[in-house]
Amino acid sequence: MEAYSLAKLLHIVAASFWIGGGVAMILLGLAASRARDDQRLVHVVLQVVWLSERFFIPSSILTVIFGATMVWLAHSFAELWILLGLGGFALTFVTGVFIIKPMAEKVAATFASEGASSTAATLSRRILRTAIFDYTAILLVVGVMVLKPTAADIGLLAAMAAILVVAGLTCLVQPRRAAMA
Repeated sequence: MEAYSLAKLLHIVAASFWIGGGVAMILLGLAASRARDDQRLVHVVLQVVWLSERFFIPSSILTVIFGATMVWLAHSFAELWILLGLGGFALTFVTGVFIIKPMAEKVAATFASEGASSTAATLSRRILRTAIFDYTAILLVVGVMVLKPTAADIGLLAAMAAILVVAGLTCLVQPRRAAMA
């Protein structure tokens, strides 16, 4: 097997673990939220906290490492679709480290002192909305990796940008305004 094919296989396997695991946890969170089961929702978030350092972070880093290996072997870091993919990864990294992680740590601390309280449940719902936005970005990266748009694909790029903006407004901005009212 040639090095590129091996890197591609490992890139896809790592991405499948990362994305599939995250989507599964989001679905569990949505099921708990829709059932109005605060205790179950908080427990899903606590499971994600446990999985983060053991599963999500390693699989996401391996995805980038094997993807970068593929670029080094056969592509150019100057190609638009590669830059968009790296930008999408950077967005999800920043979202995870600077937004989701601190909120998840607050859920864990609140759970340790109060159990599955309304405070822990409220924070868990915010994490769930943020994770939905984050995974929208990740799925757009998958689209970029498959479709490999160039600057000439204005319609596709505009549609992808619109999806990301709508996800941000729906998951992050609108719920905060509703909570303030």
